[in-house]
Amino acid sequence: MSGGTHLGLPISCDPEAELGTYLRRTWSSDLRIGRVTKIDSYRRRVSIDARAVDLIFDRARRKRIFACHTIENLGEFYIRAAPKKWMIEGPSYDDFLKIRSNHKLSVLSRSESALIEVASDKFVEMGLVKNALTPVANLLIWLGTENSVSLENWKKSGRSLDQMANYLHMLERLGYVKMEKGLIVPGPEFPNDFGDVPPKVVYAQMLARAVREDHVFMQQVLRLTQIVGPLHWANSYYLTALLAAERISLPIQQLEQRHIGYYPARGTSELQRRGQLLRVVYESGIMQGNRSQVSGDPEVTKHYFEATAGSRLEAAV
Repeated sequence: MSGGTHLGLPISCDPEAELGTYLRRTWSSDLRIGRVTKIDSYRRRVSIDARAVDLIFDRARRKRIFACHTIENLGEFYIRAAPKKWMIEGPSYDDFLKIRSNHKLSVLSRSESALIEVASDKFVEMGLVKNALTPVANLLIWLGTENSVSLENWKKSGRSLDQMANYLHMLERLGYVKMEKGLIVPGPEFPNDFGDVPPKVVYAQMLARAVREDHVFMQQVLRLTQIVGPLHWANSYYLTALLAAERISLPIQQLEQRHIGYYPARGTSELQRRGQLLRVVYESGIMQGNRSQVSGDPEVTKHYFEATAGSRLEAAV
């Protein structure tokens, strides 16, 4: 803790109630006393929760939805009885802000992973993402037609040898390729027979699996950040739908406010953000809508709700 919070209260008062009042007055109005653990007659531990009410407007049905959620255990205070007073010790306000921020980041990350899991096939259909994955797609197509590729020739087809090596590492980990005597050849997970499925569909499915299982590697190592903007917009919608506990139609302005709340804008203009959103709506099929309102794809919504069931992601931010 950085400094911490230290309070002294009269022994005649209810220390939990007074602590709750203090925190709501000085830290945040949505804070509440959570679980109280009695150590003995003189000592106890108290956890702090946040209780929020969210107003969501479903434009299609002209319905207002009040979503209540609780964020548990945002900090713990230690209360002990001393002569004629209660002594309370706990985290500082800065510590509390860090805990709350980390909780928010965790929720966003878990929700993004669930969304990638159920909609990776739609993300790879977006033009920006397709272009970013061109070296991977080219290698898969090359192997599908030639059955082997010279490692040296393939490395020369890219701009950066390090980047091409990272692509290869990812595909080896997925089982799509392996090395044999200086050649890249199909690995155990590369389809032996496409059957009646068009090759274009097979390659798209392979790319979707790569995005689904390795999107963090793609962003952090391969620096393929083209998926980040679309993922953040889609996540802003689906987290809101999860709070509402149903597929909703959000006014575009409300979705933009949600997006800024979840992902504060850094160096992007309102016009750039709106362009990103419209590309997600018109190119991917992850969301549906127009320039005035947005709703979720029925199948994506269904599978996202199933993927997040029991995860308490609705107790979000």
